[in-house]
Amino acid sequence: MEIYKAEKPAIVRKREIGGVIETSLYVDMVKQGISPEIIDQFADLYGWSVDFQRLQKGDLFKVVFEEKNHR
Repeated sequence: MEIYKAEKPAIVRKREIGGVIETSLYVDMVKQGISPEIIDQFADLYGWSVDFQRLQKGDLFKVVFEEKNHR
């Protein structure tokens, strides 16, 4: 048996997703393909500057982030 360590190349791509809030920001972000983990990071990052409780139906949102995939 051989054991070795190798690095897989990572592909980093920029994603930009946005839309209109139809139900809730969380639900509509998930519908756009944003993972719950990214949404949690977004909420942690902007929790002190965005009043998420005041968001309402019809408000616009846009999220830009980098996603790293190993192939």
